[in-house]
Amino acid sequence: MSGTTRNGVLALSPDGHALVGVNPPPAQGSLIAQTRMQVMSGAKRSWLPATPKEALPRQAFDGTMPNDATAAWLETRSTDLFDVDWKVFGWSHGQVRLLADSDTFAKGHPLPPAAGGDHLIASDGKSVWWSFRKAGTDLPIATNIATVELDGAPHPRVFLEGADLPTVDPRGGLVYVRDPNTAPDSVGYDIRLRRGARDEIIYHGTVGDVGFISELCVGPDVVAWAIPVGPDDGGTIKMLNRSTRDVQTIRLRDSARGTELVCGDDFIAWGNGSGDGDAGQYLWSLKTGSPVKLGEAFGVSRVKAAGHYVAWTLPPTSPQASANVRLARWNGG
Repeated sequence: MSGTTRNGVLALSPDGHALVGVNPPPAQGSLIAQTRMQVMSGAKRSWLPATPKEALPRQAFDGTMPNDATAAWLETRSTDLFDVDWKVFGWSHGQVRLLADSDTFAKGHPLPPAAGGDHLIASDGKSVWWSFRKAGTDLPIATNIATVELDGAPHPRVFLEGADLPTVDPRGGLVYVRDPNTAPDSVGYDIRLRRGARDEIIYHGTVGDVGFISELCVGPDVVAWAIPVGPDDGGTIKMLNRSTRDVQTIRLRDSARGTELVCGDDFIAWGNGSGDGDAGQYLWSLKTGSPVKLGEAFGVSRVKAAGHYVAWTLPPTSPQASANVRLARWNGG
């Protein structure tokens, strides 16, 4: 099968490095090819050591990069919408390690797709956290968060039950969501912070008709999350000021089902992923309290952010082409 190599930015580091998945054209009779990982800094690209080969290729689908020398990402060989396998890889001290795989947690059962869309994995440079759906077709949809050290020890384990959207808090700890989709006995939703042995509720609210929180991001001064709705528009983003505890609502021209929401040091940014509705990519300045439109890319409305840096996809030049990504430093205002 002929085609072109497709690159995708999986994560940014706070100093502007990008974790890039490079996907070559699939072989004849295959739908995907094995992803190779790169770190990009300006025009410089550095290959990471290759992950172990298997009989079937795997494609990277989410990643995290807490600094320019560490990263973690998820790969799957599945092209199925209903059952997936996954492997967690980590890069530190110049080495790539297999940290965990779905067989450890599923014990032979097929796993439904993980919750959280493209927000599944987080790392603070020492530990890695990721969310996964419980195995068993007769169980309600429920999600746990697992963890392992980036150096591979000790063994991976379930960190939180009935939890999703793991997000590192720049102040320390892990912020996550508990809602009726992740914990079926929940009433409303909680944005929670786990720091050491302490677990506290940052915010409690009610979900809309869809019944879950679709995205979450955390910055030094703000916590933001997306609440989806059933129609094609009317979803919302809520922003909690961590100092004043004031909550501000941004109303979207989109359902917020597939929203990609990210936090920088003094801004939040979002796009609607592959969803219908408004395909614009926006940055909201926390200093001015107003939005800036970065671009628009229908079907691939993606954003990434870390520190003062933000990246967003540009419209593909053709249906066969991959979307280019623009990276910029946000200087505030």
